[in-house]
Amino acid sequence: TTLPIVLVDERLTSTMAENSLKSLDQNRKKRSENVDTVAATFILQNYLDKNLIAE
Repeated sequence: TTLPIVLVDERLTSTMAENSLKSLDQNRKKRSENVDTVAATFILQNYLDKNLIAE
């Protein structure tokens, strides 16, 4: 099975993730441990939102 390659603009997702984690009052160490995971969820959610609307 061939899956399509989708390019995604991920600019500012780390900043958005950092701001979200700050709003949860996480300390700097905890934020740095979680920022990539949260940024990835923003990227995935954005992809799903755009592609589910297209269907």
